[in-house]
Parts: sequence; C-alpha cells; structure tokens
Amino acid sequence: ATPNTYNLAVRAQLGTDENTSNDEATSTVISYLTISSFPYVESFESGAGNWVASGRNSSWALGVPSAPTINSASEGTQAWATNLSGDCNFNENSYVISPCFDLSGMADPWLELDIWYEAETSWDGANIEYTIDGGLTWQVLGFFGEPGWYNDNDVDGIANNADGWSGNNGNGSGGWITVEHSLQSLTSYPGAKLRVHFGAGPFNNDDGFAFDNVNIEERGIEAA
Repeated sequence: ATPNTYNLAVRAQLGTDENTSNDEATSTVISYLTISSFPYVESFESGAGNWVASGRNSSWALGVPSAPTINSASEGTQAWATNLSGDCNFNENSYVISPCFDLSGMADPWLELDIWYEAETSWDGANIEYTIDGGLTWQVLGFFGEPGWYNDNDVDGIANNADGWSGNNGNGSGGWITVEHSLQSLTSYPGAKLRVHFGAGPFNNDDGFAFDNVNIEERGIEAA
C-alpha cells in the first residue's frame, strides 16, 4: 500500500531436493502513487516524487545538472537529466516513469513541462509516452507537427521513425523551453501513467535530455 520499490524473493525448500541452486526466484515490484488532486505541480526540489528511472543502459539521474551544455535546473536546483555531469550512455533506451494519474474528474487536462535537449539530430532524443494498462503497452503522446510539441519525426534512437525532440550543434533546444500537450484522451482511465522515453545510438553522444517543472492542470488554469 505504500508507494516504493520492493525487492521480492520466493524460496522453495524440499528435504529431498538434491539441487538447491534453483530454489529461489526474485523480482522487483514498484508500487506507484496515484494522483487524483489537481493541479499537479512537481519541480523535484523535495525528491523524485515517485518518478522512477529504468530501462537499458540508463543514465537518468535526479540532481543538479552540471554537464557541458545542460548545466542548470529549470526551477530551483534539481532536475532529471541523462547523466547530470556529462554525456548520455551509448545505446541507451531508458525511461523516467511517472506516478499514476486519475484524470477522470477533469474536463480538459493539459500536461506542461520544461525540457532541455542537446542530442544527436534525428538519432538521439526523447518523447513522452503513456500507458492505460499498467505499463504492459505504451503509446506516444502526440505527434510531430503539433504546435509547441515534437520537432523531429525520425528519432531512430527511440524507434524507427519515432516522433520526438532531437537536435545538437546549434539545433538543440538552446536552453530550457516549455512544452505542453492535452491529456483529454486519458480522462476515461483512472490509472494512466506517463514516461519520458530517451534513446541514443552507438556514436557521437551529447548531454542528452533533461526535464523539470511538471504541471498537469485544466486548460487555461494556471497552477499556483
């Protein structure tokens, strides 16, 4: 009942068992907080807020960004970033997963967050995905070409022809920018989750991606 990461072990003990090397199975279970009161405002100054990093070769960390390009938080001192002090990892396919959001009481919820990217153009980059089945499947939120949203429609480090944010060598975000997208399609599901999905290739890595200051609120209502 308490949101946290739990490491579970199950053991079998049989007196006639001559091979005890296979008597234990382990698993990690993450219990997520459910947010049902809005506006939701998370700047990560008091900790991770039940956002959890995972994935392959993940370099995600929460702390004070000090990389060559991504070198500050958007608000306060704390932000999520791929390697707080340097380049993201090669062949990275990683995530930061949100708590559960019960948006069923909202009419037109919008997601707003600050992002900073310096990632090899059309190869390394990030997007936002959502799940309505507890993480069994994930769908991309929005698409390339929507105003104020993704700037690239072929971020191959995420997936072939993936929409997302990508760019370096003058084509990055150039600092913190604010992006936003409607979550109205998720109001029928009491347990939706979001994740920031980052992917990188085997060459020419940069700082990568960072995000901060996540808000979810009714459209037109400013969070305090």
